[in-house]
Amino acid sequence: MNRSGLERIRSLWPLIFRRKHGRGPNTRLFEDLDPHQRAILSERFVPREGELPIIASVDSVADSDDWFVLTNERIVWSSDGISGELPNADVHQVLPDLQKRQRGPGMMGVKHLLIVTAAGAKHSINLDPGQPVSATWKVLDNLASRNRNGRQF
Repeated sequence: MNRSGLERIRSLWPLIFRRKHGRGPNTRLFEDLDPHQRAILSERFVPREGELPIIASVDSVADSDDWFVLTNERIVWSSDGISGELPNADVHQVLPDLQKRQRGPGMMGVKHLLIVTAAGAKHSINLDPGQPVSATWKVLDNLASRNRNGRQF
């Protein structure tokens, strides 16, 4: 990815996330994580050289192994005991994971997003319900739409 593409991601994805009021107790822009969340995440995720973490989710209260990081290059996560990594270029579609929906109105009952690759593989990630999951969905949907339409950053 060239420098101008990185700059566009650095401004666009946080803008989408903030516009959708995505900050939650666990899901935030990476730069807004509290020190305890950063410490927990640093044991589980190490960015590659030149990689920029944008959005992260890590439960700092419960003894949970659920976490998620979206960077300019990839999505890395551990959700419900399943860890994964996916290059951003492989994201084809993002949907609420309705099979894991809980009680609650609208997106308040949705804690999981389903990421579908062009090859049809499906990956479920766990986030804060409500606005955090909705905001993250919009950011990932922006990525998926660019991939489907062949648009590069």
